[in-house]
Amino acid sequence: KYSPDVIIVSKIFHNNVVDLIKEAKRINIKVISIFDDWFVDKKNTYKRHLINLEAAKLSDVNVVKTSEAAKVLKNNLAINSQIIPDYLRFDKATGDLHFKDPIKVSWFGMYTNFDTLLFGINQIVESNIACEVSIISSQFRFLQKNLTTIDKTKINFKLIEWTEAMDKEVIKSDVVIIPLLDDPQRKVKSSNRIIDAINLGRFVVMSDVNQFKEFKEFCYMGHIGEGLKWVQNNRQSAKEMVLKGQNYVDKQYSKEKITKLWRDIIYN
Repeated sequence: KYSPDVIIVSKIFHNNVVDLIKEAKRINIKVISIFDDWFVDKKNTYKRHLINLEAAKLSDVNVVKTSEAAKVLKNNLAINSQIIPDYLRFDKATGDLHFKDPIKVSWFGMYTNFDTLLFGINQIVESNIACEVSIISSQFRFLQKNLTTIDKTKINFKLIEWTEAMDKEVIKSDVVIIPLLDDPQRKVKSSNRIIDAINLGRFVVMSDVNQFKEFKEFCYMGHIGEGLKWVQNNRQSAKEMVLKGQNYVDKQYSKEKITKLWRDIIYN
C-alpha cells in the first residue's frame, strides 16, 4: 500500500478534498495546499470559500502565487502562507520588434478575463491608435457579441483558439496588452501572463496596479491606448526594456528557481 509523506492539494472544489486532508493529518502526512485566485472575504458564504477556509486552517503549509495574495490571507484570516510564483512556461524567444503602424498587438488569457480585455480595447479606441489585435483564448461567444459594439475604424481583431503552442502566436505580435481591473478578485492573480510575455520577447503594456509594481522598469504601466502610443514614439527604449525584462524574469521565475522553492517546502 502506497503511503506518501506529503500530499499537495490545488484548486479545491469539493468537501471530499477537505476529508482527504483530515485523513492525511490523522496519519501524519504533511499537507501542502495551493490557493490560486482566492479572494478572501470574511462575510463570504460561497461554498468554495468555506471549503478553502477549512482547508487552509488544516494544512501544514499554504502556498499562494504573489505577495498580495499572502497579504490578503494574513490580513483577513490571520493565516500565514508561503509565496511560490508560477515559473516561465515557454522557451525564451528573441526577434526583431518593429512597432510599425498599425502596431501588432496580442492578448492571451482565459475567457473569464474578457471583461478586462474589453476594458483595454475601449482604452485603445479612446486613444485613436491603429492596431491589429490577436486574441488567443477560447469560448469566444461572449466576446464576439461585445466586439460588435466596438468602433473598428482603426482596429482589426483576429480570434485564435488557445493551444499549448500559443507562444508561437504571441511572438507574431510586437506588444502584449494586459489590461487589469483594480478589484479585489484581480489582486490575488498570478503574474504568469506578464512573465510569459516578457520571456517571449514582447513589449508589455499593462494597467497600473500595485501588485505588479516589480515589473514597472520593464513594461509600460498605465492607460493601454496611451501605452501603445508611447511604444511607437519610444521604440528603442521599448526594445531595451524588453531585454532587461527578459534577464529579470529569467533570474526570478526560472524553472530552476521555482523548483528550489518547492523543494524547500516539501522537505523542510
